[in-house]
Amino acid sequence: EVPPYGQLELRSVYHTREVEVKRLEALAAMNERPIDVFISHDWPRGIYHHGNVNQLLKKKPFFQKEVQENSLGSPANEQLLHLLRPRYWFSAHLHVKFSAEIRHRSNERPQIDSGDDAKRNAQNGEDGTVEEQNAEESATTEFHGMESNPNVQS
Repeated sequence: EVPPYGQLELRSVYHTREVEVKRLEALAAMNERPIDVFISHDWPRGIYHHGNVNQLLKKKPFFQKEVQENSLGSPANEQLLHLLRPRYWFSAHLHVKFSAEIRHRSNERPQIDSGDDAKRNAQNGEDGTVEEQNAEESATTEFHGMESNPNVQS
């Protein structure tokens, strides 16, 4: 898809695609610094398990079935959330204010096929320094679902 978008392409241009996930995985493998802010259109799938799901369903009761089936949100963004572990993640697609805090565990991060030092250390059974382990165990992401502004014309 390339701009200008036709009606057929318009719906898909704001969703996360496999090629974008692969690019971000490569970036994560090369990047030694954590990502501070991640902005996406779609919510990561399962994010509602880390916040007040009852309050969310009170505002949007028609999400009930998708929450029960764990199908609300983007699987690709769920994968990126656990891989990239940004400090803050903002999404707006569901048009409801919702906050969550995700506490990442060190063993939660998926392996990236990159050949970097961390991967080699993990394969050789080296665990890294105590500081690195503590930083990984204490990593958190603040998620904020943004509410629509009724005063803005689309």
